[in-house]
Amino acid sequence: MTRPPGSSDFRTTPVAVTLPPTGLSVFQSSHARGFRMEPVSHAYAELVYVELGRGRLELEGRTHAVAARTWILTTPGQVHRFLDDTQDPLSLITICFETALLTAHPVLSVLWRPFRERSERTPVFSLADPFQASRLEDLVRQALFAGQRRDAAGAPLILAWVVQVAAVLLSEPPAPPDDHTSREETVIHRCEAWLAGHFTERISVADLAELSGLSYRRFTHLFKKVTGMTAHRRIEDLRLDYACRQLVSTGNIMHASLHAGFEDITTFYRAFKKKTGMTPRRYLEQQGRVAAG
Repeated sequence: MTRPPGSSDFRTTPVAVTLPPTGLSVFQSSHARGFRMEPVSHAYAELVYVELGRGRLELEGRTHAVAARTWILTTPGQVHRFLDDTQDPLSLITICFETALLTAHPVLSVLWRPFRERSERTPVFSLADPFQASRLEDLVRQALFAGQRRDAAGAPLILAWVVQVAAVLLSEPPAPPDDHTSREETVIHRCEAWLAGHFTERISVADLAELSGLSYRRFTHLFKKVTGMTAHRRIEDLRLDYACRQLVSTGNIMHASLHAGFEDITTFYRAFKKKTGMTPRRYLEQQGRVAAG
C-alpha cells in the first residue's frame, strides 16, 4: 500500500481517546510517513490489531517487532509507544476497555485474567491458524463498523463483537516462532476444512495461498503433496458435488450452477461434463428429473 506523505487520510500523531460512558471504544488509525508518538500510558486497556505496515512497539522498556496480522494487548498503566517503519507505516484498529467494564461484564471478566496473563508473557502475538486469523479480522472490522453507528444499537453491537474477538484470541494458540514443514502441512489440512464451508464463495487458489500465509508456489506445491490433488481441482470437486445435489433437489441447472459457486454457466457445463462424462441435463434425466433451467 502506498501512503502519500502528508495525506489528510493518514495521521501524524496518535488519536486522542475519550471513552464514552459505556467504557468501550473502537477506532482505526492509519499512520502517515513521519508519524510520531511519545511514550504514553492509559487508565484503560488497549487491544490493538495491526492491519497493515511494519514497525516496533516499545513496551515497558522492551522492544517488540510488529507487522500485519499481529495483535497487541497493553494493560492500564503500561508505558508504550509505536515506532513505524518509515517506508511502510502502520495501520491499526484499536479497542479500548475501561477497567470497570473488564471486571463487571459477565463474559469479559472471565476472559480478562487469563488473557492478561498470556499477554504479559507475549504482548505481541499472531494466531497459528491463518483461517482463524482471517475470521478474527472480520470480527474486529465488524466491531469497528458498529462503533461508527450513532443509534442506540451501536454500543451493544460493539460489545457483542468485542466479546467474540476476545474469546477467539484466548481459545486459539499463538503462532510458534519457527515455521516448520509440519506446521505448513497442518495449515493445508485447516485450509481443506475451511474450504468445506466456503467453496461456494468467490475464492481463488491465490486467495487460499494468501489466507494460509504462504507464497502461491509454496502453497500449491504443499496442497498437492498433502492432499494428492491441486487446490483448483479440490475447489471444483466440492462445487460439482454440491451442484449434483442441488440438481437432484431442484431440477434447475442455473440454480445449481450459481449456488455451487460457478461464475458462469459455460464454466459449469465444461467442468460438469469433464467430471461426469455427461451434461447436467443428461445427468438429470438419469436421475429421473426434468430439467427446469
